[in-house]
Amino acid sequence: MKPLTVLEIDALVEMLKTLIGAQVQEIKLAGDALVLGVFTTATGKAWLVIDMNAHAPAIVFAKALSYALGKATKPIVLFLRAHLQGQRLVHVERDVTYGRVVSLQFEGFDGAECELNVRLFPHGQNVIVSAGQKKMAWAKPRDLQPLLETTEASDDPQARSVAEIFKQWQERGSQKPSINTKVDSPKNLEALRHQKIKKLEKAIGRVEQGLTEKQETPWREVGEWVKVHQSLNVPEAWSGYIDPNMSLAENIEHCFERAKKNERKQGGQEQRLWSLREELETWKTATSDQIKKLAQVGSALQTGTNLLRAAQTKGRTRTFDENFEAYSGRSGPENLKLLRAARAWDLWFHVKDIPGRHGILRRNKSQKVPEKVLNEVAHWLLELQFQEKTDLYRGQTFAVVVTERRYVTPIKGEKAGRVTYRNERTLQIKL
Repeated sequence: MKPLTVLEIDALVEMLKTLIGAQVQEIKLAGDALVLGVFTTATGKAWLVIDMNAHAPAIVFAKALSYALGKATKPIVLFLRAHLQGQRLVHVERDVTYGRVVSLQFEGFDGAECELNVRLFPHGQNVIVSAGQKKMAWAKPRDLQPLLETTEASDDPQARSVAEIFKQWQERGSQKPSINTKVDSPKNLEALRHQKIKKLEKAIGRVEQGLTEKQETPWREVGEWVKVHQSLNVPEAWSGYIDPNMSLAENIEHCFERAKKNERKQGGQEQRLWSLREELETWKTATSDQIKKLAQVGSALQTGTNLLRAAQTKGRTRTFDENFEAYSGRSGPENLKLLRAARAWDLWFHVKDIPGRHGILRRNKSQKVPEKVLNEVAHWLLELQFQEKTDLYRGQTFAVVVTERRYVTPIKGEKAGRVTYRNERTLQIKL
């Protein structure tokens, strides 16, 4: 693929202008390319790829990717996730002073702004991100020289179309192969099994260590001792748990508060340990076909695929405000599958004190969900909860709790779908 000319970049800019209003939902790294997952009303989920190939850097728009996105990252990716994710494209232009420079300007619902300055010079490629007073670049920025129109104007009189540029970019062969194509052979399947088992065993070790530390922390015993003896002169081994700047009553209260906090965390860690051990056993006993299926589910979760498909279950789904997808199981087992497939930062909904439907609202990490969407999802969940009896409850107000998935824990040994939750907020929803 030849480097882009100014005329071809102008054509790309016109194409990018059709994406104004698109919201950035994901930011990934694929080799030498920044990949922005964007949502538009016209195309749905699509991908804006800023390829930093040294010979021919380019910007391309793809409705689908032929390769899987991994977990690798760079500082600029983390910076973009903090400042760009959730914002909408509001302006695109080529910098006529320097020629092969494209400016992409984004704006959030809260008025925050972010600009991507994309330099498409062969062997001078770069992406410079500006967010308020903060800046981050793909590579160390170089000083630019103003464009000499006489030399650029005749750079490529036979300018390629956007479609031709996209086709050549695809044929360049720089894309990574799909993750799932790597697990076909028995040797690679066993390597994947070994890798997952090793990772899970490490995670189990960390959780077990954390549990041991919490079990060995005697906050409750210290509190009981001080309460019974009405003295802060505790045994020397406990002296570190007493604050001399606090009164007797304050120390007692502090000890019991810390004990309760530890016990809550301990309960969550025990559930996490149970879940990890269950997953470890699954990987240890999985057949070759099951390993392939497990790998496909893992890839689906990373790329934000339909949650029902990722969880391999049935249920109901609905899109809100064109950007947010909500899911609900029809039974306890379906609710549990959706819960386990959801990401830690996805939002979980449930009608308070009424057994039944759970709801999962997918979102990007740290993405703020408008209050209107939260209320609409809660109202939708109530309608699913009561179904044909909804009209009987019309006009009544119900409490619907919402919290991040990370704060919801299935109750071991209980009926499927029974959970505990914390850090919730309560919505008052009128049917």
